[in-house]
Amino acid sequence: ATGPNGCITTDSVSVAIDTIPPDVNATGDTLDCAAVGVTLIGSSLTPGANFLWTGPGGLNTTNPAPVVSVIGVYTLAVTGPNGCTADTTAEVVADDDAPAVSIASPVAITCGQPQTTLSVTSGSIGVQYVWNGPGGLVFTDSSFTTSLPGLYTLVATAPNGCTVMATETVVLDTFTPVLQATGDALSCSKPSGVLTGSSGTPGTVLNWNGPNGFAASGNTALISLPGLYTLTGTAPNGCTAQMPVVVGADVA
Repeated sequence: ATGPNGCITTDSVSVAIDTIPPDVNATGDTLDCAAVGVTLIGSSLTPGANFLWTGPGGLNTTNPAPVVSVIGVYTLAVTGPNGCTADTTAEVVADDDAPAVSIASPVAITCGQPQTTLSVTSGSIGVQYVWNGPGGLVFTDSSFTTSLPGLYTLVATAPNGCTVMATETVVLDTFTPVLQATGDALSCSKPSGVLTGSSGTPGTVLNWNGPNGFAASGNTALISLPGLYTLTGTAPNGCTAQMPVVVGADVA
């Protein structure tokens, strides 16, 4: 600077350059069946920084920790007090796989087997089970024994909150076999005869009992004494039926 008197004075000034972008960090999360929404976490070590999140579902917010419910890639832009910006991304992924379950087919409840077992297996880890059955029965084990026929409903829930439903019917099979039986009459000229039995139920086992401890098995049996004989039929389901046969004797 030069004054009117010709004297000169000098001074100087420094101009600093501040173009350092702000620090920025962002964290996403996993959206599963149990979560209505997840929180995005944005942070910066730069004091006074401002945040702007944008992304799927039209997200546009200055909240550093917004709650979102749409999967996808979100962008966080941070602006420092010097006006410089930096951005990064965070991803929200989906974990919505329902558990895979398999129910072992139960055996029917029969006369020979009054109880049956329902059981379920899963290739997923940590699955929880709830069974609902006839009469308001509730079971929370992977397998249980029941004596009640009817419809059983299974709800399996994985750790991610996703569920799958399956049903199984326990059948009641207590039908008794249908029997037919006849016997020959005895006489002086016919001192022995034959008992003949049959069943309309396939697989039925036939057994005979009669006077003086008589016992035989099969469709036919030879006899030599008059009296009351009983045919007992046992079906494959364990159920039984009986039919009497009276064998008379004409020996007068």
